[in-house]
Amino acid sequence: MDKIRIGFPISITGKYSLQGQESLNGIKLWQSEVNSDSGIFVDKFNKKLPVELIYFDDESSEEKCAEVTIKLINKENVDLLLGPYSSGLTLAIAPIAKRLNRIVWNYGGATDEITDKGYTNFINAITPCSFYFQGIIKLFAKRLNKENKKIAIIFATNSGFSTTVMQGAKEFGLKNNFAVNKFGYKSGKTDFSDLIETVYETEPDLILGVGRMQDDINIAKQVIKSKDIPTGNVALVAASIDYFKEIFGRDADGFLSTSQWEKDIEIEPDFGPTPLEFHNNYLNSYNKEPNYLAAQAYNIGLIVESCIKKSRNLDENSLYKIARNLDIKTFYGRFKIEKNTGIQIGHKMQIIQWEDGKRELL
Repeated sequence: MDKIRIGFPISITGKYSLQGQESLNGIKLWQSEVNSDSGIFVDKFNKKLPVELIYFDDESSEEKCAEVTIKLINKENVDLLLGPYSSGLTLAIAPIAKRLNRIVWNYGGATDEITDKGYTNFINAITPCSFYFQGIIKLFAKRLNKENKKIAIIFATNSGFSTTVMQGAKEFGLKNNFAVNKFGYKSGKTDFSDLIETVYETEPDLILGVGRMQDDINIAKQVIKSKDIPTGNVALVAASIDYFKEIFGRDADGFLSTSQWEKDIEIEPDFGPTPLEFHNNYLNSYNKEPNYLAAQAYNIGLIVESCIKKSRNLDENSLYKIARNLDIKTFYGRFKIEKNTGIQIGHKMQIIQWEDGKRELL
């Protein structure tokens, strides 16, 4: 053995290919930086071992993702297993990893179902999706000097991620004295004119939208077309990435979103680069700015690296115990897991808004 072999399924093709490529870029950047310093020291070999990435296209398919995961564990015998991007794909591999007694280092599956279903073999590094809109709801609760505040939530009923985000936003909205109306649709809907008109009739102070990326894009198109709803009152999960601006240009201005990471966050890391250093390193490597998708993938590499350095070995049980008790700050934010549930409680979501063609941190 002369390498640390880290395996993962990744969406190179299919509906998550954009997110998959950003994630892959982030992981590869971490690998190149670790290997530029000869790798990570492991006691058993009395030397640093470089990191090798073993990955296969999961085609954005739950069936294929499960197949790839079994291959990584049984055939490739990887030392460590990262999860895929997306909640649905992450849930697809959860029973496999549990059955084969493997730890999953989760950077891309935000669903609360991982912990709700009792999968304790996950190291969850991202804020769970039930918390996604809490910051925006708090922001509007402070802004609105009125009674009878209203939230409208537009969500895909056939997406576990969307329904969990909706439920979390509903509960948090009610706690903050908003009346909450829900409007469901099936993911893949292309014409949102009737739905947006129905939402508008309820006179909401804040509209929250969560579906798959193209769903959110289609909702945004209808909001812009209607001209009745101020974009500054609309938050969409998909509005957090540069692709949103590429589609809408200056029409993106006003839309809000939440983000797992932004380069302008003020933090002094205990380990690894600063937010600006990561931003510049990524920009130099790929000739484009990183978004939170790349950042969360790079960050899981830092968490793995930190745990190996503390344990000085590659034993998964040892690394798991260290990760579950870890409390550190990286460029991505704080990492701290709730010990009983495994939920990530240290990391906080950021609020962004498009202004003058730029994503501004609120």
